[in-house]
Amino acid sequence: MVKREREHSLENYVPKKPRQGMEYHTVLDENLCDEYPALVEKYRLEKSIGGGGQATVYKAFRRSDGKVFAIKTVHGPDGLFEARVMAMLEVSLKGLGEQGLVHFEHIIREEPNQYGEVYHLVLELCNCSLQDRIKYKGQLDEEESAKIVIALAKTLKRVHDNEIIHCDLKPANVLLKYPRPGKFYVPKVSDFGMACWMDDPWNERGAGTWDYMSPEAMLDGRYITASDVWGLGMLLYTCLTAACPFPNMDVEVVFKNARKRDRSLRNLHHNSMDWDSIPSLSARQLIQGMTELDPGRRLTLEKSSVADEAGAAPDASIQQSLRGFWSTTSLLLRIATAVPKEKGKGRAERKGKE
Repeated sequence: MVKREREHSLENYVPKKPRQGMEYHTVLDENLCDEYPALVEKYRLEKSIGGGGQATVYKAFRRSDGKVFAIKTVHGPDGLFEARVMAMLEVSLKGLGEQGLVHFEHIIREEPNQYGEVYHLVLELCNCSLQDRIKYKGQLDEEESAKIVIALAKTLKRVHDNEIIHCDLKPANVLLKYPRPGKFYVPKVSDFGMACWMDDPWNERGAGTWDYMSPEAMLDGRYITASDVWGLGMLLYTCLTAACPFPNMDVEVVFKNARKRDRSLRNLHHNSMDWDSIPSLSARQLIQGMTELDPGRRLTLEKSSVADEAGAAPDASIQQSLRGFWSTTSLLLRIATAVPKEKGKGRAERKGKE
């Protein structure tokens, strides 16, 4: 039997009619060459693989060497902000063996035209998103979910140490990279388009994704490191149940209980979540601790010595809770324990003021 050539092979591209002295190899190239000439000059665009809002993501091959990338095209100054955040994190974490961030290659700027300001972020191409895996496999078991949370908690801790809050942690923004067959994939945090600086956070409500947004962000427009912990807890819930945390309900009405001082109402939202799909008590306790409506009582990415209202020191560390969550495995927890600084070293430029 003759083995079929892979459809993604570079040799299968049929050259199109050249335009302005350039050679195009795909229909997408021809469709976008007038809109994005700087991008098409350097990359051969194969197909659109995602996007939403102000961004579109393409799978593309670099013309100089055929290397494959994901290219995120962003309209407006948000693209420049996101590129600077990713570049800063990449430099900061270089040499630390950190694999939890999607690699940022470089940025391409288009000359402003009738389409406005456009930036192309050239990024590492991953195999799929965590959302894709959950859709394909359904509920993930606790061992796989624990590995994901541990890896993401470590990465978020490094992000927070660099004075950045992600603000939009969800399964769609976690990409999975399979290093080689038989090896567990590497979860990578992506999409810093909604990120903010700790010393210059968002001052408006609703930045992020509704289903995974923390109550302080949704109700008060307050973005802190605990907001990312909330997103991580909701992400873990989705891994274990393959369901959205709050289907068919008015989340804002539920979150208004955060304003009330009656402790019996403090976590009313937990009553609306499907705990029967999560067999482990320790897993439930971990999610509940990460999604406390009061951010001051929420689990942290490091050991905490903050006492609760009764005066007893809570087990307020994701690191400690994960030991109970998956204590039957030999999985090692290596989450850093240094307390992150909430104030930056200097006043960073506000997103969108470039």
